[in-house]
Amino acid sequence: MNELREISTLLFIINLIAMIAVIISLGIAPAITRKSLLFGVRIPEDGANSEEVIQLKKKYVKLIVIAGIIAIAILIVQYILWPDVSLLVVLYLPLLLVAVQFVVFVSLWKRAVVLKAKNNWKVPMTATVDTSSAVQRERMWGFSKVWYGVSILITLALIGLSLIKYPSLPEQIATHWGFDMQPDAWSDKTIWTVFMLPLISLGTVIAMMIGNITVYRMKLQVSAEHPKLSYAQHRIYRRMMTTAIGITTLMMAMLFGFLQLMAIEVYIPTTPIMTIVTILMIIACCVPVTYVYLKAGQGGCKLRPAIEEEDVPKNNTETESVMKFNRGDDRFWKLGMFYYNEDDPAMLVEDRLGMNTGFNYAHTTSKVVTFLLIIMTAAVYIGTTIMFFKI
Repeated sequence: MNELREISTLLFIINLIAMIAVIISLGIAPAITRKSLLFGVRIPEDGANSEEVIQLKKKYVKLIVIAGIIAIAILIVQYILWPDVSLLVVLYLPLLLVAVQFVVFVSLWKRAVVLKAKNNWKVPMTATVDTSSAVQRERMWGFSKVWYGVSILITLALIGLSLIKYPSLPEQIATHWGFDMQPDAWSDKTIWTVFMLPLISLGTVIAMMIGNITVYRMKLQVSAEHPKLSYAQHRIYRRMMTTAIGITTLMMAMLFGFLQLMAIEVYIPTTPIMTIVTILMIIACCVPVTYVYLKAGQGGCKLRPAIEEEDVPKNNTETESVMKFNRGDDRFWKLGMFYYNEDDPAMLVEDRLGMNTGFNYAHTTSKVVTFLLIIMTAAVYIGTTIMFFKI
């Protein structure tokens, strides 16, 4: 009974940290989104300082904070009255907050559409184009590779250490430890059970690197009003974000490595050390990217870098607003957040939620990837819920 209570307490702490992180990330969305975007609607940058716009943003933050306070209150009551269901709360309460944010966003998007029409705001078309100098900026020379190299080296070292330890491991190896760090579940020694964590770690590192490269090469939005500044912001932002994602990848590799040392019986930590390491690793995985979002904003829109020679358009086509498609047109953004443009060949575009990356849902590939992500997420939730009720 005491062990179960201790596990519930740990889950409560993790859930509380996760809830605070979710509330902050949702609440700061208007602050890190481009000034020219108001809940998925493009407005003039000068219009962002109007009292009506400010009040809409304040209303959003107020509603998110109220929802967050209610969620934390539910979390505390649940821990006091029903501590045994903490695992389910870890899964479903953040999901509930995201659903609330969706409803709030759509409601304010409708008001933003009305506000734009009321003020008769006209916005210059904004987009990126494929010119020689634009392509030059997408080269990978600025991509930070050292984090992934170190992460892969850590993973390969763990695989090597596991190979050395494999012959001496018992036929039954521990696969789970209780809160007192005593084994409470075992599996037969096989290649998979021994090397599962390093292989998952290696796959995670590769997936994070591919994702980071995709984000790095993605065409960000260029302001027709301040094109030079946009390019300079993108240059700094890409370097900051690729470094942040790289640090997160390294932290994840280190966490997998820590768990692997336990699995092959090299090091079994005490309960306090395990608790501290788990919490610190979770925080370390979230802080770098969060810092970049707060510091740089969407696509670097909050940065004020010095303009360098590489940021100056080499010809007039880079600043032209006439092109085959215009991602800045509100017509292509369903509910202000879902981009659907059959004429745009890009699958990944800069979104309007402040999170930088979104799909062009007009393409079959985007639809398939989205469907698979939904299926995988649902499988995790359903599987975890079933396992919970079987325990």
